[in-house]
Amino acid sequence: MRESAAEVLAAARAEHGIDEKEANRRKLAEVGREAITSARRLLPGKSYNKTYEDEDSIEYTDDEEDESGDDLYLPPPLRNLRREVDAVTAAWEDDDKTELQSLVNKIYDIISKKKYAGGNCAEYSQLAAYHLFQARTNGILEKNTLIDILKLTGDKGDHMFTAVNQPKNSDGSYPKDFSDWNEDAIIVDAWANISCPAREYPQEWAKQMQKWSALGKLVNGESALNQIALLTDCGKASRYC
Repeated sequence: MRESAAEVLAAARAEHGIDEKEANRRKLAEVGREAITSARRLLPGKSYNKTYEDEDSIEYTDDEEDESGDDLYLPPPLRNLRREVDAVTAAWEDDDKTELQSLVNKIYDIISKKKYAGGNCAEYSQLAAYHLFQARTNGILEKNTLIDILKLTGDKGDHMFTAVNQPKNSDGSYPKDFSDWNEDAIIVDAWANISCPAREYPQEWAKQMQKWSALGKLVNGESALNQIALLTDCGKASRYC
C-alpha cells in the first residue's frame, strides 16, 4: 500500500532534517518523476520530433493528410492517435470544459489500449497529468494540489508540460517568467524528462538541451541547443486548451 501524503512528508522530514515546505517540494518532485516513468512506459515509440544527426529525415504522407500539413512528419499510427485525442479534446471543450481530470482519463484510456504508441510533448503531458491526478485521488498528494497542463507559445515555437501547485493569474494566464512562479510550484516535463521546482525549470531545460546536443540529438530537425531560448523567450504561458 502506498504511503499517504502526510506519511511521505513525515518520512522526508525525518530523513533529511528539512522543513515541511522543502519536504513537500521533494515529495512533489518524486511523484513527478514517477509520473514521467509512467508516461514513458505507455509511449514505447518515444517522441517523433526527436532524431539524431546521422538519421535520415522522413516525411510521412497518406490520403487523409491534414490540409495544413502540420502532421506530415508523424508516422500514420501517431497521426491517427493524435486525431483520436484531438476529437476527445474538442468534445471536452464543447462540454464547457469540465474537470481536466475527466479529459486526461479519456486520453489515458485511448493510449493505454494501443499496442505501440508514441507521442510528443502533448501526449507526454497528458499522461503525466493522469498519473498526478491518480496520486491526488489516492491520497499520495494533498487533495488541494493544483494540477494543470500548460502551453508555452512564442517566436521560438511552442511546448507543453504539466504544472503542479501554480495558481492562475487574475486574467487566467500563468507567469511567463519562471522566476515569478510560486516557490512551491513544480514542473513535470515528461517529454524532456524533467521534474523540478518551477523556478529551476529554465536551468534544467538548458542542461537537458545541452546534453541532447552533445549526443547529436535533434529536435524538429534542428540542434537541441536551439530549443533553449524557447523557455527564456516565451511570449505566453496558458492552459493548453
